Amino acid sequence: MSDIPPNTPEALVAAVLKRLKTEFDDLTVAPYPDRPESYQLKHPTGVLLVRYTDSRYGPSLDTRVVQERRMALEVTLYLRALRGDGGVDTVLERLRLNLTGYAPDGFDKLRPLRDGFVDENNGLWRYAMDFETGTTVIEGIEAFEEDGTPRAVKVTLRDADGQVLREITGDDAQ
Repeated sequence: MSDIPPNTPEALVAAVLKRLKTEFDDLTVAPYPDRPESYQLKHPTGVLLVRYTDSRYGPSLDTRVVQERRMALEVTLYLRALRGDGGVDTVLERLRLNLTGYAPDGFDKLRPLRDGFVDENNGLWRYAMDFETGTTVIEGIEAFEEDGTPRAVKVTLRDADGQVLREITGDDAQ
């Protein structure tokens, strides 16, 4: 079991880093630096830097606090080329294809929100792509099992059209 609590920004970033390191072995993949102004690109092609940016919370879904949490993630690209194999155009598209639909444990599928130019400095191009995912917030420590996984308070089974087949609540949902 990981020491990273589930359904947290830290868990989301760790899962995305792991996936990108596997899929982008031609680039450096790392967490966004604490001091980005002093970051030095050492890789001959470029780097993907991953960071959590923010969350938005939905209305409470129960008498207890049970809410949807929409979480945003940014992947910043620092690349030495604008075009070609290791260029911004190619890497942005690879990134979009790799993360769109990916569902880290405890989260919904990632979906892209936007991408775009940030700046250029001495031939170093910086672009960013933002993604969003969802998870569920449950109040209090008693809402978690001993292993840190969230307890189910309500399970809704739906068919392919979204019609409710069965709802299970309370201790029966465990």
